[in-house]
Amino acid sequence: MAAVTPAGGSIIGVAATDVVDLDFGNNAAMKRVTVEELLRGTGIAACVPVWDDLRFPAQSINPPGTLDGPTVDATETGFPGTLVFVGNADRILCGVGQLPHSYQKGTPLRPHIHWSKLTGSANAVTWELFIRILGFAGDAPGAWSSALPVVTTIGDPTVTDQLLISTFGEVTMTDQRESSMFGWRLYRRGSTDADNASVRLFEFDVHFQIDKLGTIPEIPT
Repeated sequence: MAAVTPAGGSIIGVAATDVVDLDFGNNAAMKRVTVEELLRGTGIAACVPVWDDLRFPAQSINPPGTLDGPTVDATETGFPGTLVFVGNADRILCGVGQLPHSYQKGTPLRPHIHWSKLTGSANAVTWELFIRILGFAGDAPGAWSSALPVVTTIGDPTVTDQLLISTFGEVTMTDQRESSMFGWRLYRRGSTDADNASVRLFEFDVHFQIDKLGTIPEIPT
């Protein structure tokens, strides 16, 4: 009878590189993994990938840029640490993200923001997002994308302080792998949009799909 040796990531009498076919049932496609992947829990969820968030909470974002950044809310009883964008000037946030080892190679990203209006109204707020794919070690960085506008907003912007989610569509990540990196720039175009009131950013997030717990090599290949 075969025995498991967890430290070695193998089953005695079976090579770590031997292949196992997994049948997920419910008409799901069969997944082929190695014995090592099976024991380590990597690759097993590939037939049913799920979503996760790459998170950039407002209080963790460094705001410098060519334009002024938003103002940090310092009110103890309000939403301290969140970022307030004025309604009469453009403001910018920027940062860099790295995809985790659980990322499903080549699948698109879905960036979005969690925000609210300090004064609820039907006036439109213009958000714009730019993405630059940096890739993996040894890759040449790509160019900045054109401005990605808001595609959908969930919630009622006419209600003061109601939490809203605005999405920017999908970002293509063809040929990108685990640990790939990207740069981002987020703008509120307060100088030209229809709402003169300030708005509040709680968090910038990026939805991504995962299909494993992680990678077996420390440096993904």
